Amino acid sequence: MRSYKKFYGMTATPFHKDIPLTALLRYAQLDELTAYLTFVAEEGSIGLVTGEVGVGKSTAVRAFLATLDDRRYHICYVGNTSATRSVLRQLAWTFGMRAAHLAGDLKDELHTRIGGLWREHQKRTVLVVDEAQAYGAKALQELRLLTNFECD
Repeated sequence: MRSYKKFYGMTATPFHKDIPLTALLRYAQLDELTAYLTFVAEEGSIGLVTGEVGVGKSTAVRAFLATLDDRRYHICYVGNTSATRSVLRQLAWTFGMRAAHLAGDLKDELHTRIGGLWREHQKRTVLVVDEAQAYGAKALQELRLLTNFECD
């Protein structure tokens, strides 16, 4: 199997999911998606990326996230779970927090951390939910409620 690389003169496995971002082919749709996600991040709003399996959604989002200044944005990536508690726990871990035992306490701590980052450092939290279609309605509702704090 390894001989195909030599035969075709390849230095790396083609179509690997960990392709270096500098090796990505730039194309109009990728640039449009990057502009859209930049707008969503700057406005602090909710965005959605959809597409067929294998078109490069995750790679495009990963490329976008790499462009964000970590002094202005805290990136939270959650995925591979549909249980509400697990989603909140993964989110807490992105902040370096030890997840509280009670879900209500955990949500309060997350609100405090997200709000504190903004108030003290003007640092926005960017939450990426991978494979959200697998999430239950309750988990999605909890994530939505995290975006709805400090409102009258």
